[in-house]
Amino acid sequence: MKKKRLRNIKIIIEYDGTDFYGWQVQPGFRTVQEEIEKALTKLTGEKRRVFASGRTDAGVHALGQAAHFFTASSIPGKNFAMALNAYLSNDIAVLSSREVNPSFHARKSAKGKHYRYLIYNRKIASPIKRRYMHCVYEKLNIDQMREAAKHLIGRKNFASFASNAKRKDNPVRLIKEISIKKKGAIITIDVIGESFLYKMVRCIAGTLVEIGRGKALNIKSILESKKRIYSGPNLPPNGLYLVKVFY
Repeated sequence: MKKKRLRNIKIIIEYDGTDFYGWQVQPGFRTVQEEIEKALTKLTGEKRRVFASGRTDAGVHALGQAAHFFTASSIPGKNFAMALNAYLSNDIAVLSSREVNPSFHARKSAKGKHYRYLIYNRKIASPIKRRYMHCVYEKLNIDQMREAAKHLIGRKNFASFASNAKRKDNPVRLIKEISIKKKGAIITIDVIGESFLYKMVRCIAGTLVEIGRGKALNIKSILESKKRIYSGPNLPPNGLYLVKVFY
């Protein structure tokens, strides 16, 4: 019997990370990867691994996570999105799907990522927004935060912003753009770069918030130190979003 040709399907996923223990399958915990793989099995009868552009931590959200999987199913590529959504819970949605070249890999083919961190800046925390934004009670100086962020642009050694010193990843990363906007009580920090170290965006956001509070932190000195102890705290995962993956 002739073996069916495997097709490579790329999907874009949105999810509320609040009730997930991150992306990657972990025994005993509910994860995004496991939920999508279970839905794929129900849909096609196949047990396939779904590969993402990168792992998101517990509590982190995604507006445009990219992933791919191989399948022998004859379902048209563009139809996988709606078909998978029929088997997924309401905190995950496959926004689009299409067949791609067999050589495409969601992580290895990625050229860059856009992350966003949301802050709710008022004296009283919001019971409604607490799952999706980090609340900062003190008034933040946005101009100081913007000025500090300029020194993070470019290809630099970001060892000071990496949370796990034992990781052997090359600490040199390229940040192409950082924008900080405020509308009402909501502050949006957008970071676009080639790739990021573990919890790097949450550390950048935490450092900028400390500067906005008036703490005397010097970005140039922090970068030169190459030591995590000199940068600010990692902000909680509930304010972080993977917005888009570039290919």
